[in-house]
Amino acid sequence: MEDPFIHPSSPTMRYSNGGWLLRRRGQQVGIVVDMSNGTPLPDELLVAVFTRFSDMADVVRCAASCRRWSRVVAREAAVLARALPPQLTRGPRALLGLFHQEDAGVAAPRKRRRSSSVAGGQPCFVATAEAARLLGFQSSNNISMSDGGDHGALLAYSRPVASRNGHLVVELRRERHADGVHLCVFNPMTGDVALLPPLSGKDKPGHYACALLTGDDLHHQAPRPTTAGFFFRVLIVYNRRSFTALRAYTSGATQWSSEAARSQGPKIDSGRLRRLSQGVVFHGVAYWPLRLSALAVRLDGPEPREVYMPPAGIMADWSQHGHVLGVTTDVKQQQLCFIEPGFFVDGDLLNAGLPFRSIVLHTSVLHRTVVGDDDGGSGHAAGEWERQDGRRIKLPQKMKVGAWDAIKLRCFCEKSGVLLFTLGEDSSCPGAYALNVTTKEIEKLADGTCCDSWRNVVGYEMDAAAYIASLIPCHS
Repeated sequence: MEDPFIHPSSPTMRYSNGGWLLRRRGQQVGIVVDMSNGTPLPDELLVAVFTRFSDMADVVRCAASCRRWSRVVAREAAVLARALPPQLTRGPRALLGLFHQEDAGVAAPRKRRRSSSVAGGQPCFVATAEAARLLGFQSSNNISMSDGGDHGALLAYSRPVASRNGHLVVELRRERHADGVHLCVFNPMTGDVALLPPLSGKDKPGHYACALLTGDDLHHQAPRPTTAGFFFRVLIVYNRRSFTALRAYTSGATQWSSEAARSQGPKIDSGRLRRLSQGVVFHGVAYWPLRLSALAVRLDGPEPREVYMPPAGIMADWSQHGHVLGVTTDVKQQQLCFIEPGFFVDGDLLNAGLPFRSIVLHTSVLHRTVVGDDDGGSGHAAGEWERQDGRRIKLPQKMKVGAWDAIKLRCFCEKSGVLLFTLGEDSSCPGAYALNVTTKEIEKLADGTCCDSWRNVVGYEMDAAAYIASLIPCHS
């Protein structure tokens, strides 16, 4: 059955009232919108009034009062977000949860059936406690993406590959999409969907890593995100026979960019490339961790370009989830950083015959000086990785592991400054956790050893402007 909101010939965002997450919120709050135009005040005065509110909920209630106010709030979401108190627009409130799969190898079955393997192939959402409260969830654990929303059938068994500012990139895995790689950019809050041109035949990549950029990540002026349209750029990195390839797609285009070869290093090991998760986006550049350094691809132009990085300077990763890239949360000077776990033995536990180790997270910051053009062309970039002991984070005493691979660093959420990690069965408290690296606060998102086997984990977060805009109903 064709999805009525998907238009392959015009791969731009299409609005749907079937917002997967927002639908649940709407059922709880029961918003009824007046279709009149409200007061005769001009839009400029309305914005001036709305910017004086100290609570985001007041802004949302005004948007729900009538059609015109809804349009004003959606159009000026960025302005209203900047006017809100800082504690409402920064920090863990921006993190809504994470998406994951329990079994990434399961595709849509030919016939409808239920089994543990089929259920494990469904992408699921795990909400933070705050997001569960805001969205009206009865439970915050493992909410299947195929359960509700107008796009449930389309997204069933899809694979989450990247996320950015309220939007999710998924690879569609239904049988009719088996002839190539079919990517989709989806907003779970509003139901917006963009189906990207498929990569099939000679264009089909093998294993790939993915990053998503939005308008606020780019240096040049880009269209502002709204419920009617949204600017984005998707980057994939994959291997050909003799080189590592880069390719990008920009919203509104009819095709992907031409294939470019990596310019600053050799072909990436295929096994390592297969294990790469979503890229960290910082100042218009997407980064992925390599063995001793990082792969950096600039994407604020029409074609992807690799950026020079120091070839070494950090400890070699010792497992698939041995370290992650992140961004420091210093407001004045944010820097790219590596986060990796370290361990030390508790003497009392060791004497008692319990070889459990405590966990500490180390941060290595990239101090970088750019000379000329940083794309490796006419100039070069110099820098080095420096471990900063002042950024060490010691996890609570109750979080102990019996083996170094019992902890997996899954991904870092740049907008909220939150590190997502899991602890396995060889730990004192297995589960999935969200660590705010600024406040050192830890929230347990899910319990159990099953979290250790999760695949395709991506964090789901958004800034205040995107959050406000996503809560506004779209009226024709």
